Parts: sequence; C-alpha cells; structure tokens
Amino acid sequence: MGLSFSRSVRRRGRPLAVLLALALPLLSCAVPPVETMEAAPEALRGAAYVDSVELALNAAARVAVAASDRKLHGEGDSALPFARLFDKAVKEATRARGLDGARPLIVTVEMDGLRIPDAAMAALGRSDRLAGQIRVADARTGDRLALFYVTVDKQHSGLIGLAMRGGGVREKLVRDFAAHIADQLAARSK
Repeated sequence: MGLSFSRSVRRRGRPLAVLLALALPLLSCAVPPVETMEAAPEALRGAAYVDSVELALNAAARVAVAASDRKLHGEGDSALPFARLFDKAVKEATRARGLDGARPLIVTVEMDGLRIPDAAMAALGRSDRLAGQIRVADARTGDRLALFYVTVDKQHSGLIGLAMRGGGVREKLVRDFAAHIADQLAARSK
C-alpha cells in the first residue's frame, strides 16, 4: 500500500512539474520596464533638475490621450489634462529622488503607447499600458545626456484583479512611468 500510494503521488506531481518547466521560460520573456540605450552619466546623477517635460505623441497615443482628457473628472490629479499630469508627475518623482541640483534638464517623451481599457476589457485580461522613449538633454546646450525606453504594463484580469485595479488608473500609470524616469537619473545608492 505504501508503494502504490507513493507512485500515485509521484504521477500526480508530474503534470505540475511539466507545467512549471513550460512556464519558467515564459516568465523570462517579460518585457523589462526600462531598456537603456544611453545611460545618464554619473556626473549628472543628483546634480541636475528637470526644467521641462515635453510630450511627443504618435497618432495612436494622440487619440488615446485625447480620449483620456475627455473623461476628466474629480479633483486633484484626476482633473488634470494628460500633458500637465505627466509634467507634474515627472518633476515630483525626480525631486523626490534628489534631482534638485543646478543643471537644468529637458525630458522629452516620445510616447507610442497609452492604453486604459474600460473595466470589462480589463477584467477580460486587457492590460493598462504606457510606453515610450525618453530622451534627456541639457537645457542650456541641447546635448543629449541619456536615452532609454520605458514600458509600464499592468494587468488586472478577473474580478479580484479589477478590484485591485481600482480607480485613478491613468494617474497610477503616469506615476509609475515617472518613477522609472527618476530612477534612471537619480544618484545610484551605494
């Protein structure tokens, strides 16, 4: 009896092991939130501040931002147009990470993806997404100092995921995106 019991446990464990073996490579295929093409120089880190934030939108992002702005309601950040919300979030995130030095920076975001599905589509697995290339330049000279790509993807499928998603989706996406920008420019912790 002990022998047959252990065999049945081993057989039942095989499908689980096979599923885990198949799933692990998929986890490694996830898109990293930041892809760096040109890292910010160490001398810049912590010695500068964001003077201005410029948004360049492709056609799809322009439509998504306009749709987002039409749905404005409430108070505070939820009442801000997307461009002002974005500017505010980037400046706040970078100041919070110690970027309050003397060198002014221009952060240009070439946004190619903004997706905020309605609740039904989010429950079915459609993710919230904000993505774009960030170019950081010296405001005085125009010299490019850093170039990287940021992707924020948030999936909230099912009823529990939808409840966790909550409200203020646009604002949360923008704050997460801004935090990645600040991480690329802030002084590295030692």
